[in-house]
Amino acid sequence: MDAGQTPLALSRNLSFRGRPQSYAEWKAGEQTRREPGSPGGKSRPGLVEYATLELRVHPPEVSVDNHSDDKFTVITVDSANKPGTLLEVVSRLTDLHLNTSKAYISSDGGWFVDVFHVTDASGQKIQDKKTLDSVRNMLAIDAQGQSPAEEEPAAEMVSVVECWGDTDRVGLLSEITSLLAKNDMDLKNALVWTHGSRFAQLFALAQTVKTKADAQRLKENLVTGMSALGEGREEKVSFEVLTHVVENHLERRLHRMMMIDGPIPDLSDETGITVNLDACMDSGYTVIRIESKDRPRLMFDTVCTLAEIWVDVHHGSVDCTLQNGVAVQEYYVRHVNGEEITDKLHLETLRSYLKSAIVRRNPKGLKVQVACQDRVGLLADMSLALAEAGLNVTLVQASREGHAGSNASEIFHVMGSNGTPANRDVVEHCCKKIGGTMVEDTEAFDSNIQNRKSGGFSYKLIDTMNARWGF
Repeated sequence: MDAGQTPLALSRNLSFRGRPQSYAEWKAGEQTRREPGSPGGKSRPGLVEYATLELRVHPPEVSVDNHSDDKFTVITVDSANKPGTLLEVVSRLTDLHLNTSKAYISSDGGWFVDVFHVTDASGQKIQDKKTLDSVRNMLAIDAQGQSPAEEEPAAEMVSVVECWGDTDRVGLLSEITSLLAKNDMDLKNALVWTHGSRFAQLFALAQTVKTKADAQRLKENLVTGMSALGEGREEKVSFEVLTHVVENHLERRLHRMMMIDGPIPDLSDETGITVNLDACMDSGYTVIRIESKDRPRLMFDTVCTLAEIWVDVHHGSVDCTLQNGVAVQEYYVRHVNGEEITDKLHLETLRSYLKSAIVRRNPKGLKVQVACQDRVGLLADMSLALAEAGLNVTLVQASREGHAGSNASEIFHVMGSNGTPANRDVVEHCCKKIGGTMVEDTEAFDSNIQNRKSGGFSYKLIDTMNARWGF
């Protein structure tokens, strides 16, 4: 690394040479690779067969135990450590709306063994048969090394519009959603995250963008329209239009968009979250210890972020059952190239990325849920009403239960334009203006935890692994 390299340059060099791959994506890529020295481009399926041999001989096992623990369903995953296994498992548990209270991770020696203590959305053990079957089959491999989950149904593939930048402001969401409406784009789902001035917006379209040419044309229309609206303003808004994306993977893409421009430069005011990193020379790992307030999807956000910045988790433990609602995550990691992470600048970059990942899903502001009958342009109308009231949108989660005319649920976090709390009456008026009802309002996530001395590193994880699996 160059002596004068900045954290931003470092993060770009280390983090975005690609993106995390699922096993299906890796396998497809290997199948289309060419044998060295083969000008005709002969593919090499034999290498893929060899790579999947262990998975076919020793297929992954997922066991579910509802008896050994009084509070939790215990899920044990035992598998060859194929690319992206940890992220895939955590993502699938999250997609099933399961909350992980405790976890133990080990993936050394080419083998992956995980134990998760989980509950359903209501905090109870898993009793639903369909959910239990989904858990048991989430890593199923057939005789060809193919996972049934890799054959995603067409209904779960969506076209998406991605938008990101570092100049968030009042009215930005309104302008972008109005441009989508002008281009006859109806929305199925919408996700918006902000952190400081940075923003990432992802819109799953109700219709399919069929070809890459159509996607490029829509992207050009959005860029041109945004330039016209932003005339005289110094801001850069980037767009991307993708024809086919697995709908369950949208939040992974949001994480990536929030990280494209490097780590957030100043997180000093984010109290209640500690991220400590230490190069443990004895074990050969870099140890990451995170303490924060527990919340849903916390482990997913951490694991996804580590995958995006090309960090492999070899061992880990998660405990969200401590007092005061504190969650402790500890990971023993290396860079994907197998090297221990020891450079101070790299460690500081990792710390910033992880802290941002914990904060950005729960921004400051008044949280409101709007319920109304869905229609084309609904999100654009609500965004415009909030913008006209001088309110800035810091998070959006909008979903449609069916087609236009069915019920719609939109969750917003809003603040005043100068960072002051949003007035509840003003927000309620905006909801009524679009024909909706404000059914919930709560204060946003408060990450403050009583000042206490950090517990430091426990270094007990390796002993735990030895006791549990004999490593």
